[in-house]
Amino acid sequence: MQGRKAIYTADQLREMYWEQNMTTTEISKLFGVGMSAVAHAMNRLGVPKRSHGEQLRKQYELGKITAPLTGRAMVNWRGGRMTKAGYIYEKLHESHRFWCMARKGGGHQHGYAAQHRLVMAEHLGRPLVTEDIVHHLNGQRADNRLENLSLVDRRTHPTWAFQHAMQERIRTLEAHIANIAQLKMV
Repeated sequence: MQGRKAIYTADQLREMYWEQNMTTTEISKLFGVGMSAVAHAMNRLGVPKRSHGEQLRKQYELGKITAPLTGRAMVNWRGGRMTKAGYIYEKLHESHRFWCMARKGGGHQHGYAAQHRLVMAEHLGRPLVTEDIVHHLNGQRADNRLENLSLVDRRTHPTWAFQHAMQERIRTLEAHIANIAQLKMV
């Protein structure tokens, strides 16, 4: 729009974009300019733009798009994975053989199962039950390699985890002592 007089005002753009729910593409066609020219004008004139998610919802409500706004159609879709408290969760389809391990009920966690439990279930060839605890040997919750996972039950897990932690601490201290001894020799 350099060297050209603007053919629309901030009030016009605000009215068309927010009140009439027009898209920047529709506004650009109306004025016979490029979509980027409208976007730059809105920015320059201080007309706020909708987020991409708001734009999709608005277009769906107005019947401009027909896809439901769930799963892959959502702007924040991350391929069916989410992380919570360091654990990785995977979205499962109802036809998945371990669907029984997925969280049920409403909310954003519906249909997700902990990845470390899925890895162990695949290895065992059976779904895990609530008594089965999958423990990360190295303490890294996102490290879901089979060699880093161990299956214990709820009764023995606290004792097992404590023993494992003490063994790890002993290894750390032994390595520290070895480093000190090596420094004294030098």
